[in-house]
Amino acid sequence: MPSQKPGNADDGQADELLGSSALRERGWTPAMIRDLLGDADQTRPNPYSGKAPMRLWSLRRIQEAEASPGFAERQATAKRRSVASASAADRKREELLDQIYQVPVSVPLMDRDRLIYRACQHYNERAAWRDGEWTANPDADEGFLYRITVNYLRHELTDYEAELDSLRGLIGRAEASRLIRARILGAIAEAYPWLAGECRRQKAERPHPERAAVQAWA
Repeated sequence: MPSQKPGNADDGQADELLGSSALRERGWTPAMIRDLLGDADQTRPNPYSGKAPMRLWSLRRIQEAEASPGFAERQATAKRRSVASASAADRKREELLDQIYQVPVSVPLMDRDRLIYRACQHYNERAAWRDGEWTANPDADEGFLYRITVNYLRHELTDYEAELDSLRGLIGRAEASRLIRARILGAIAEAYPWLAGECRRQKAERPHPERAAVQAWA
């Protein structure tokens, strides 16, 4: 059953009610709602969640609060804090990207047959570890060989995973991860032109590095 305070409209009609989402659109913060409006005027079952009910406030009370000097002052303070927070986040993001540009990307060179042999060997070790039935060999499909060879270079002969792990929880991690991955794929394509097409395919097919690490050996 909805809970409701005694009627506060003097015209005999129900007052319009707004929820917290509508209040945020009007420039309210949770702290402002708590301090300037207090408890909700009415609660209703939340159709999007079976737990917390929807809290609703009288539009009349909202407008009265918004007309007060205290509201304007609190709103201005909230905006300044928001701008300062965004600026700090942007600065941290740029610093992280600068750091990523300094990460050395080095791809070891070896002849084609030896590289493909190592990639197949590594793939088979991984397949055995996860009970895979498919066995890779140098006579396998060319597209498959190119894929596992690029994966081998990415994950075994570079610090790709270590760099990703070092970024956990940092602002700009997703963008930095994409940058690391793009730099490594670019270095592989430069070192092994015959793998350039596969490197381009992986860039286009796996834009999210978090999922790429999981899917690399699928």
